[in-house]
Amino acid sequence: MDAEELEKIWNQDKLEYTDGYTAEQREKIIEDVKREFEEKDTLQNASAVHLADVLLQNMELGKYIDNAGEINIHRDKMMAENIMWILKQEEARGNGRIFISGHNGHVKKSGNYDANNKVMGNLLADEIGNEYFVIGTDLFQEAIVYGHLQQNFMMR
Repeated sequence: MDAEELEKIWNQDKLEYTDGYTAEQREKIIEDVKREFEEKDTLQNASAVHLADVLLQNMELGKYIDNAGEINIHRDKMMAENIMWILKQEEARGNGRIFISGHNGHVKKSGNYDANNKVMGNLLADEIGNEYFVIGTDLFQEAIVYGHLQQNFMMR
């Protein structure tokens, strides 16, 4: 098993998984490739291992494609996991902070989908504590000037 096998499960032209494999076969291929990277130099292969995790997350989200509530719950958990991974990578490089841009509904510290499921920001606040803070933004028919460029963002 090598990375070429991983490439076979993805159709780059259509930007979708190929029909030649079942979901279970694709998952096994990704897990096998991930395991191979983990068995080698873990530090050097951290990005490859995480990419495999992201592919597995993508497959997991696909199970909820017809259920907006469930997909958002799982998506927020996965976004929080991925942000924590990025933060750990940055901390290993001597950087103690990262900046995240996202919709207010995802980044807020006190958001919940229900009694048992929190939004990404709430999950991160639990994990990071007071080191996590949010700068909320709001745009509606506002003009933003950046350097010499002006763009109008209109939400309808």
